[in-house]
Amino acid sequence: RAGGVPSADDVAAAERLLRRGAAAADAANDTRLAMETAAADVLLAVPGPDGPVASGDGGGGGRMLCVDDAHRLLSRTLRERGGWSVTNWNRFSRKDRRGAPRPPAGAAFDAATVRLPPTKAAFAVALVAVAARLRAGGVAWIYGADREGIRGCETDGLPDGTFEDVRVVHAVDHGAGIEGVDRGAHVEDSTGSFAVLRCVRTDKPMTRDEDLLENFKRVGGLDVRLGDDVHAFERWVTYPGLFAGGGLDVMTAFLLETMTRSSDGWLGASLRGEPGGKEAFSALDFCSGSGTIAACVRRLAPSARLTLLDADAVAMCAARENLGTSASVGVDSSSDAGCPSVHLPAAYALGDGWTGLSDDERFDLIVSNPPVHLGLRPEFTVLRSMCAGFDARLRPGGEAWFVAQRYVPVAGICAGIGGLAADVARACANDKFAVWSVRKPPGKEGEGDGSLEMKAPKKAKKEKKEEKRRRRDNGPDASGLSGPTEISGDTRTTSQ
Repeated sequence: RAGGVPSADDVAAAERLLRRGAAAADAANDTRLAMETAAADVLLAVPGPDGPVASGDGGGGGRMLCVDDAHRLLSRTLRERGGWSVTNWNRFSRKDRRGAPRPPAGAAFDAATVRLPPTKAAFAVALVAVAARLRAGGVAWIYGADREGIRGCETDGLPDGTFEDVRVVHAVDHGAGIEGVDRGAHVEDSTGSFAVLRCVRTDKPMTRDEDLLENFKRVGGLDVRLGDDVHAFERWVTYPGLFAGGGLDVMTAFLLETMTRSSDGWLGASLRGEPGGKEAFSALDFCSGSGTIAACVRRLAPSARLTLLDADAVAMCAARENLGTSASVGVDSSSDAGCPSVHLPAAYALGDGWTGLSDDERFDLIVSNPPVHLGLRPEFTVLRSMCAGFDARLRPGGEAWFVAQRYVPVAGICAGIGGLAADVARACANDKFAVWSVRKPPGKEGEGDGSLEMKAPKKAKKEKKEEKRRRRDNGPDASGLSGPTEISGDTRTTSQ
């Protein structure tokens, strides 16, 4: 390196690592879909009357509830080969299909298939919902991978007294072909084997559909450190199966700490009461869960216009209870006198990423702790989609902040996207997590998407110049990330 400028070899090495990170992300996403396909194929291959296809002779019939078949891998085969009338219920939104907190109302179902959820808590909710909608004598098939805990469900996790004759009716090792399926081994060796449990609904009465979530609701408190103070949210609603149990996880805490201590950001400016930090601005909590991040933004900037977006219909139920659906009076925590302030009503968007919003919605601040796992497997589709939307969804002068584990190839993913995503830089990191941020360049008033230019906090321009100087002096590190850092921890692949 001469004069602080990276050499051609340095640049080439960084580009190779970026490409390697992007390829690892693609491989992780492909493996996840292959795993879903394998699980579905094992279910459809259950032989004879023990299986939902009834040996392919169309002998099923009746009404079938398919639970969490997100990729619609079962529906067509169950209709055509099994003769079922299929109704899908997904708790999570997928593409243009919106999730729902409970199965559709109507007549009882004759059978059900259940893709094993990622957590025991989510499994408990799903099975109670299925039991409430399945007739006595109806059959439920539960399918998944051994490493996901499918065999443990045979003795643990089913609602007491609601199912009987619980047994494994089919199991396939990853190395063995699946009878009647051409694809054979679907996934890498670490995935392991798959199994299908078959159980029969008893005649035990179950909770009414409308009481399903109410019976699982938990109300407690939530304490969050913002800057030097701990802020208490005295009533915080959660439901089973929410990320981090619906509370505050270490990654979100690290993200909020980084944002509030940053001199180049709206949340930190609001906390310190700096010029430009107290005006009303629009903020999006992307993958909001129960609303932890949105609640913290509101606490520091009471006049912020909040939107909460999540694919999980149950998470949206919790968020609505935690932040409300109408204007309310709160306390301006940045005021020494604790002056009352009016909270604008939050907006709620249920959907798979940006598809949950209208095309013209733009924001001054986007904050997220996006999921990078689905069950036990890495999956970066949500992260990639989120970063790809920064160009269109940020107003001029707006900023985005998000957190991810250090092994996630954020730089490679964003470099492959291009546009504003390619400018994402690491704002802070510890030995496990990294916080990333990007600011959309300010535009002139009335230009671009028609929004007004935001007045950035006073320190922002100075800090930006200082950051550029540091990058110039230090060059890109070996992982392709901005700024000096140790290599270990950032170059791990997603296969762990």
